[in-house]
Amino acid sequence: MTSYSIDPQGVRDVLTAVQKASDDLTTAVGGVSGAHDDVTSGAATCTAVPASLAAFLDAQSAAVTDVTNRISACLFGAATATTDYVQADETMASDVTQAQTAAVDAASNGDFSWFTSRAGGR
Repeated sequence: MTSYSIDPQGVRDVLTAVQKASDDLTTAVGGVSGAHDDVTSGAATCTAVPASLAAFLDAQSAAVTDVTNRISACLFGAATATTDYVQADETMASDVTQAQTAAVDAASNGDFSWFTSRAGGR
């Protein structure tokens, strides 16, 4: 790969959409776990159904937590990478401007210290 381009606003838009979908998933899962209470209160004569539903929800709890953790990790990772990309872009632009100024100065006064300090004294 010789080049790449990231659209920070596009990334933000996607992350916002993913966060909303994640919130919707969390709400839906919360509604399902509330179903256990409904089944328990409505099934006084049949204890097998509430017990089975409770066992099912308990078994799925780890999977749901895993999915939501992965979503959050991806959101944080993409947001951090985009922020770092933008900051690096700004740093490089600043460095180029400084190098141009230092080159003009070095050409007229022979002071190459800006370059040697940046190159580790080479």
